[in-house]
Amino acid sequence: MRKAILAIALTGGMSWAQVEASESRVDSLLREASRAERAGEYYKAIDLCDSASSIAVELWGPESAITFFITEAQSAEKAGDYGTAKFSCRAAANLLSERGSSDSAISLVAQFGKRCSQSRYLEHEAWAYRWMAVELLEADRTREALRYRDTLEALAITFSRDSSTYWSSGLAWRVVGDLEKARDSLDRAVRAYKLGGENLEKAGEYGDAAYAYWKAADVLENAVKPDEAIELCKISGQLFEKAGDYKCAALVYEEAADIFMVSGKPDEAIKLCKISGQLYEKAGDYWNAEWTYEKLTNILKEAGKPKRAVAIWKSFARRAEKACEYWYAAEAYRKAADILVEAGKAIEANALYMKYWELKNKRNK
Repeated sequence: MRKAILAIALTGGMSWAQVEASESRVDSLLREASRAERAGEYYKAIDLCDSASSIAVELWGPESAITFFITEAQSAEKAGDYGTAKFSCRAAANLLSERGSSDSAISLVAQFGKRCSQSRYLEHEAWAYRWMAVELLEADRTREALRYRDTLEALAITFSRDSSTYWSSGLAWRVVGDLEKARDSLDRAVRAYKLGGENLEKAGEYGDAAYAYWKAADVLENAVKPDEAIELCKISGQLFEKAGDYKCAALVYEEAADIFMVSGKPDEAIKLCKISGQLYEKAGDYWNAEWTYEKLTNILKEAGKPKRAVAIWKSFARRAEKACEYWYAAEAYRKAADILVEAGKAIEANALYMKYWELKNKRNK
């Protein structure tokens, strides 16, 4: 085993002497951490374990950090710092889950949650139940995940009574929504997601709130309730914008536009597609912006409004050129020109083709 460890470390560019020195340093740090914990110096023990884990990861890889994270969590709990304990417990559980030891990860988090409950650290207890529920749902172990539904709902209601815990309430409701969705209680899932969104929005966590509303909209769309789905998509998009996540906002508006098209409301779809494209631009995602304007062009052509499509591409071209995105600017001018040719306006199209070649040459320099 020692030879294998040394071989791994040497492959990473360490000499034999460096490997032995690092191993000795890890042992020394762990002994110091043990003495510090016995002396009641729990934060010192945490720092020492953290230093030891960093060296161990370099020597043996990320999996070696699991033991150190668990030790750190134990020291933090003894110090009464359940926030730090949760962070370390989560790190260990995630690593265990990633290596396929889901049951060990759940057991670790379950024990932590039990101790949080006994010590009345309800927010950290709620995190434990949320983590286990999501882990089980992702592993298609729905029946086991549903055991946490009632507890999470009770905690969500408790947290919603105090402005300082709106965030925890929102996250708990969001997982309750996932659990309801998993057992096909769709109306209850939508209610839970919306409550999650409301509490997260009140907590100022606009990105998390937007995600909760988005999940509710998805359930409503699948339940063939387009009008309700669209309204929640709009709320979600606005919150993503407020959070500065313009790409997600664009994606949500784009989904709402698709629902409008299925519902036979192209004028509404046109408005949202245009907003979506502009938000992709704002996010610096010109590839998706172009794709969205392509979709918008098809809608406009079907609606007999090719002139508006030309205007869309010309505006996009100018903005892309200003941003030095010459490839997208050139293609936008070309697409506008192609539409003009289709409409029998070749002379007007020639000026745009010239612009296309000008920018194409510029981007090749």
